[in-house]
Amino acid sequence: MNAVMGCVLLVGVIFVMLNLLSDMLYQFFDPRTKS
Repeated sequence: MNAVMGCVLLVGVIFVMLNLLSDMLYQFFDPRTKS
C-alpha cells in the first residue's frame, strides 16, 4: 500500500511540474499573454 501511495504522489508531482513548465514556456513564446 505504501508503494502505491508513493507512485501516486510521484505522478502528482510530475503532473504539477509539467503544468508549471508548460505555463512558463507558453508565456516565454507568447509574451503578449499576461495572466
